[in-house]
Amino acid sequence: MTAFLNLIVSYEKMTAMSQGRLMIYEELLSILTDISTRHTRCFHHPLLSAIKTNFTYECDIQIHLLRSQLDMQLWRFLPSLISLHDANSKLNNWHSFVQARETKKYGFGANFLKASPLPILYQWLWQAKAAFVSKFSLYFHETLAVQSSHADMKGFTSRQACDYVSKIQSFVRKSDASCVCLVFEAAGVEDYRGAGYHHPGELAQAPKGLESYPAIFCYPPTRPRDKWPSIVMRVSDRSNEQELMDRVIHFFDQQ
Repeated sequence: MTAFLNLIVSYEKMTAMSQGRLMIYEELLSILTDISTRHTRCFHHPLLSAIKTNFTYECDIQIHLLRSQLDMQLWRFLPSLISLHDANSKLNNWHSFVQARETKKYGFGANFLKASPLPILYQWLWQAKAAFVSKFSLYFHETLAVQSSHADMKGFTSRQACDYVSKIQSFVRKSDASCVCLVFEAAGVEDYRGAGYHHPGELAQAPKGLESYPAIFCYPPTRPRDKWPSIVMRVSDRSNEQELMDRVIHFFDQQ
């Protein structure tokens, strides 16, 4: 009971945090990791094996998802991909476990009964994973596009829970904007290597100047190099960051 009560407290913490401007994934990951470490070995009795399995899946899936978010925030392709893959594998295993228990519970008659719905918590975690995959496909769109054809990539993004690429393209057409860019601040990021695959032994050189603010995503794909210094100047201006977090910042370059 204590283990699940602690999980409920973590969900309340997550809900309260979601009401703010930013989610502090490091804190949530620390809380869930601590809960998992403290209670995984507490289910000693054989009759508690099913409860232990559900508890383990519940914790592990959330830990993998939170790790993927932290790696995406640092624009780390392979670690975030591995975490999403691990979360997906755990979800599939949990799904098989739940179905097996339902079949065993109802026996032969289960074939004639309406399939029982999956647990609400499982559905929520699956939706969270789908949302994170959508975010991943935007952050690493350029890396993924190099490894597939344009048609395959378009089909892949269209099947996501949220097709951010199509939404941005539609916004550009409707607003007559010349370009939309998602900028990453690489300055101060430890072991920054850029998007894509990198050999673990590769020496990472700290980016300098304009290279400290690479474009995660651009549409049209060509980055507006003539306007990039002005964009970087506005992004790096932290004098009134808190006041302008929810406001549109505009700047007119007379040159």
